[in-house]
Parts: sequence; C-alpha cells; structure tokens
Amino acid sequence: MATPGGRGRGPEAPGEVASLLNSSMLLTSAYFNNRLQPCRISVNSSGTPLSSCTASGVGNILDISYNFNPGADNGNVMSITNNIDNLRSQTFIYDTLNRLYIAQTNATYATSSTKCWGEQYSYDPWANLLGTASPSSYTGCTQESPGPGGSVNANNQLSADTYDAAGNLTAMPNGSSYSYDAENHLLSTAGVNYTYDGDGQRVEKSNGTIYWHGAGSDALDETNLSGTLTNEYIFFGGARIARRDPSSNVFYYFSDHLGTARAIAEVPSGQTTATKCYDADLYPYGGERWYTDTCDSHFKFTGKERDSESGLDNFGARYNASSLGRFMTPDSPSYSNHKNPQSWNLYAYSLNNPVTFRDADGHKIDCLNNTQQCQADAAAATGNAQAASQVTTQTTTTQHSFLGLFHWTTTETQIAITGDINAFRALSPNASKLADLVQSKDTISVSYDQYAKPSFWANGIALNGGSVSFTPSQGYAPQAFIDPTRKPGFVYDQDAVNQGIPQANTAEEFGHEVLGHIWGEMFGGAPAGTRANMRDSIIGEDAVRALDPARGQKGIESHHNYNEMPPDNYKPPQQ
Repeated sequence: MATPGGRGRGPEAPGEVASLLNSSMLLTSAYFNNRLQPCRISVNSSGTPLSSCTASGVGNILDISYNFNPGADNGNVMSITNNIDNLRSQTFIYDTLNRLYIAQTNATYATSSTKCWGEQYSYDPWANLLGTASPSSYTGCTQESPGPGGSVNANNQLSADTYDAAGNLTAMPNGSSYSYDAENHLLSTAGVNYTYDGDGQRVEKSNGTIYWHGAGSDALDETNLSGTLTNEYIFFGGARIARRDPSSNVFYYFSDHLGTARAIAEVPSGQTTATKCYDADLYPYGGERWYTDTCDSHFKFTGKERDSESGLDNFGARYNASSLGRFMTPDSPSYSNHKNPQSWNLYAYSLNNPVTFRDADGHKIDCLNNTQQCQADAAAATGNAQAASQVTTQTTTTQHSFLGLFHWTTTETQIAITGDINAFRALSPNASKLADLVQSKDTISVSYDQYAKPSFWANGIALNGGSVSFTPSQGYAPQAFIDPTRKPGFVYDQDAVNQGIPQANTAEEFGHEVLGHIWGEMFGGAPAGTRANMRDSIIGEDAVRALDPARGQKGIESHHNYNEMPPDNYKPPQQ
C-alpha cells in the first residue's frame, strides 16, 4: 500500500522514487542529474509536476535543490537551496579528507537572526569530531549548543565520558547514564527500559510503546502497553511516507535525500485537504531546527526514531547521539575499509560527512559480482523450494567522481528475503541460517572468483580452483569467494573426490562457505579453523546436496583441515 488512496511511480534513478501522488493530491517529484545524483525534490499541492531540476515554479510544501559542484564533482553536496525560503538555504565546505568542515545558511546574523546558523567542525587525524564552533558572521544566531568538545583517549572514546569494557558509553558529565545487555543493546536510560526480540529489534519501551514489526526492520504499528493502537505507518519504496492515528487522521511525510522528514502535512479524518503542520531543517549531525511544529513526529534524522527521554536516535544495530555527532557504541570492525583509515574509527558517523552520506542499519549480504548466480545459489542453498522462492535481491547504483576527471559507477546488490521472516526461518535449517546473516549487523560479501589459484596451497596440495571464506577471527570482514569455473579433470573439491561423489556445484559451495564457515563463526559459536566450524560447513553443504540423492553426502567428518595449511609466505618448489 503506497499511500491511502494514492498511487506511485517506480524509481527512475536506481533506488529512488521519482514521483508519488497521494489521495490529497500532494505530488512529490524527484529529479536527478546525469550522474543520477538528486538535483531537486519538490512537493506541491497543485498536482502538476515540474519538468526538470531548473524548471520555474516552486512546490508549496517542500522544494529543495542540490548542487554537487559540476566540473569538480566528487560526490559531496556543496549546497542545498531552499526554493521556498532562500534565507534557509545552506552551503558546505569540506576538508581534504572529505569531512564536513563548515556548514552555514545563506542568512547571517546581519540578515536574519532567526533563520541563520553556522557551524565549523574540528577533527583529529583519527576521525574524532572534537568540537563545533560558530563562524564569526553567525555569532548571535539562535542555534544548537556546541558539542561535543574535549579530548579522546586511545580507543577514540570521549575522555570526559565513561565507557564499559565493550566500548559502550555508560555515563556523561551531565548525569546521563546508560546500561546495556550482553549483546550491547541499550537497556535503559532516563528511567525508561527497552526490550528487544531475538533479532535485536526493539519491541517495547517501558514508558508506553510496543512496536509491531513486519518483514523489515521498521515497525508497521505502535500500540500502548495495553495493546491499543496508537500509530500505524505506511511505506513506499522502503521509505516511511505516512502515519495514521487512531482517529484516522493522516500525516504525510516529505523527506530530503537522506530520508529526513523536512515537512509533514496533516489531513484530518474525513477530509481531503492537507495542511503543513511541520516544517524543519536539521543540522548536519542531526540536531533539529523547526519553524512549524503542530504535529511533531518522533522520526527525525534520516528517518530514524528519536527517543524523547534521551534524544538518541535508534539506528537498529545501535544508537546515535546527534548532540555528540557520533554513535554511543562502536561499530563492528568488519565495517572498516582498510583502504580508508577514516573508517577505522568505530564511533564516527558516516565518515564525518553527514550531508552526503547516511548510516544505514547495516543488515545485508552483498553479492559483489555475478548477481544472478549469487541469488540463484543463495536460493538453492536454503534446501527448500518455498524458501528459495522468497530469496531475491535489491540493487542500488551510485555514481562517483574524483576531481571531475575520473568517473565511475558502483552497483551494490544485496540478498533480500520477501514475506514473513519468521515463517521463512521455519522452512529449513539453511533458510534460518540465511535469515541470520541477512539480518546480522555485519556485512557479508560474496564474490564469484577463482580465489584459490595454483599458488594457494592446502595440505601441501596446489589446488586448481575452489571456494574459500574468511571471517573476523582471521582478521577479515566476513567474505566468501565462490569459484564459478568447472574445468573437466581439475580437482577443486578434494573432499568429494576422496569419497567418489560429484564435486560441489556453486549452490553447494554457497551452503559450505556462507551458511557453513561464515555462519558457524558468527552465529554457531565456532571460530574458523576449529573442528566444529568444519562440521558446520559440511552440514551447510550436505543440506543442499540432499535435494538430489545423486549428489551424495560428504558427512561431517570429511572436511580437510585448514589448520595444516602452510604459512602465507610459503613458496612451492620450482618445477
């Protein structure tokens, strides 16, 4: 259901909705430049779309335009123009590491003391946001309090705050305190307790809210603790677009490029005319600056829920503090990109570039190439026909540029599961394992490459191909390389050859590496290289082989011992 009585049109730029018309004739139109970057988002009650990014006419609910600095476009948002009120337009300056350095409005204190704000950020070399100051021409403007300020320790933790052994922030000098469970979920703060389900999704707040989730991570309904409905939410294209309350009043959300609702329009029950009841800008790191607020929503920065008791934003896997410009708990090391040291700081928000990037929930399995084969193998690896029919992919394409000279496109395809996730889990053991990985807080990469070249040795035997996986206990982000080659006469599955059964096909290798080795370490409690982890890999593979009796079974005792591999610097004798 897209919107009550409305209709939607699919995305023109990958992953983005180009047009959406609701039953109150509020038309959202999004336009993109030649690099598929958003250049304008307009919401108009006339129902007549603008023709282009630069067309005349202004949407009367929301109308913002983006500048990516043509000719030197490296992906950073350089300015956001508010076409309704130019005094609220914003410009941005970045440092040499693409971290946001200055953000400021067109309005200064001299032109509009009520609409002006400016922030200048300072960082250390380790990607810690150390402070926020106001440029001189913005002194006296009404704006958010500066933060975080102070120093950090060797673990990138704020020195003035207190942390537990897992790196979770537990206390601040202002008296705020936070407690966590063994899985680092925030359990309580400001007198409110939180409850989570087995998938780590928050399902209850003790001060009066129960969340009812669908197949995704967003709650579709909210009730009070007695079960009485308080809010139901409507999504389209993966975004929250409307809320309906128990009196059937409807509130439409209109968001910017980051998913932050910048405007909300209310349609009272039984009526069709919408009135803008919320109008706001957000500071780059998430602080709120509203101009109209008669129907406040608790979904704010990038569409995440902001808890009134703490001011924290619930990002699913962890909580973000907009007042600090960083997360309360560290990210998983697997998110670090070894090619970008700025990503090594596990508390930093979106590489300290919050205007251009946003931090998603991080629940995904990435198919790096051969995406159709990846989906087919993930589906077959469930070992169940019904589960296989529910395995699909979601693809997002991003245009990149460096100094306006080099241009490239990246496409990210993720394994997704349709339908009820709990019913999917019940279909087979491998289906449950796939659901674990899809919903985990880590990113698991699957690549179809012949990683095991003849120089890759196991048990003193030079392999002619084959699949291999790597895990966090080995110092890697979880990733699997599945060999798509099938050359007659070549041995790439010594276990199968030893038993006289067919060598593993790619679906069986997916079950072996992804649902076996990787799942075994992340969820089975068996680190890679242990006998238990080897058993997990054979169980994962044999579940796929069981679909065809002619494929045979390896049995849990058959796995070759990777612990006997020679060291990385081993060189085989010259022939």
